[in-house]
Amino acid sequence: MKDITFNMKLFIRTVIIFLTLTIVWTALCILTDEFTEIDKGLISGFGFLVLLPTSIYFGQNRKSLTSFGFLTLLTIITFLVVSFILGPIVLIATNSMIIYSVVNSLFVSFVMTLFIDKIISIEFKTLTVVLTCLLLIFSYFIIENYSEKFYLNYNVRPRLTMFNVFQIALLIPLSIGMALKKSSANGNIIDH
Repeated sequence: MKDITFNMKLFIRTVIIFLTLTIVWTALCILTDEFTEIDKGLISGFGFLVLLPTSIYFGQNRKSLTSFGFLTLLTIITFLVVSFILGPIVLIATNSMIIYSVVNSLFVSFVMTLFIDKIISIEFKTLTVVLTCLLLIFSYFIIENYSEKFYLNYNVRPRLTMFNVFQIALLIPLSIGMALKKSSANGNIIDH
């Protein structure tokens, strides 16, 4: 009989590393006006895109720098494809933010789950894709309804709110997927 185990230590470590790095990076972006007056968003956006793979790499105890480089490159490419290719095509074709949100969320959840599975192993891929997709769709709602309030009340620019909300919505279900493992009835984790 197979049971399911959840590695709480790896999950919590990944989330704490992510939250710590995100708070520090967001504060730096706010205090320095996103590091530049010329191209706001380039440096801050790049920093946010590196936070996710850094948190996964250190939180999951990865040893290979190749896996860190691959995960960082994957995260950046996924963001670029969604932002500058898939997203605009969907918006032009449908003129609907709801469809845009669903398509982008499906794409990101599917791609990130499959590629992280290649590096770290996600045994419950379908569950991870569904959880990630649902949280990403919900993040569009949060951004649409609260980014202005964050800017007016806390001086957090909408772009910073977007990165924070999306990254949290991506990291939590992916970390859950990485922490869930199948084990035998005697408690030993099954190694594939």
